[in-house]
Amino acid sequence: MDIKEEAFREKQEVMDMLFFAEKRASELADEFTRLEVQIATILLAFIGLFVQPFLAGLTGFSGVLVVLMKFSFVLAVFAIVFSLVMGLLHLKRKERFWDAMHARRVASRAKWAELIKGLTSLEEVRAYVSGIRGADADVVKSPMWTWVLQTTLLGIAIVLLLVLFLIFIVIK
Repeated sequence: MDIKEEAFREKQEVMDMLFFAEKRASELADEFTRLEVQIATILLAFIGLFVQPFLAGLTGFSGVLVVLMKFSFVLAVFAIVFSLVMGLLHLKRKERFWDAMHARRVASRAKWAELIKGLTSLEEVRAYVSGIRGADADVVKSPMWTWVLQTTLLGIAIVLLLVLFLIFIVIK
C-alpha cells in the first residue's frame, strides 16, 4: 500500500469517528431536551392535582405569607409552562435545521446524478455544491437559547416548588 492510499484510509477513519462523535453528541442533547420536556409535563400534571389542596392548606398562614406563597406558586406554574414551550420550540427548531440540511444534501446528490447522466458539466456541479456548502457554513447548528431558557425556567420552577413544600412542612 502506498502512502496516498494509507493517508486516504486514515483520513476516512478519522472522518468516520468524527461523524460518530457528532451524531452521538446530538443524540444525547436531544434526549436531554426530551427528558426536560417530560419532567415539565409531569410537574404540570402534579401541580394540576395539588392546586385545591395547596389553596386549602393556606388557611393557617399569615396574610403576607399567603400572598407570597400564592405568587411563588403562580410563578412556578408559569415557569413550568414556559419551560415546556421552550423545550418543544427547541426540538422543532432542531427538526427544521436537519430538514433543511437533508434537503441541501439531496439537492447536491441530484446534481451529481445529473453529471453522471451527462446532463451537466463538472464545473457546474462543483459550483453548485460549493454554493450549497456555503449555505451550510451559515448555520452550523441549531441555536441554543431555547434550550438554555428551557433549562433555566425548569430549574426555577423546581426550586420554587421545593421551597413551597419546605414551608408547608416546617411552618405547618
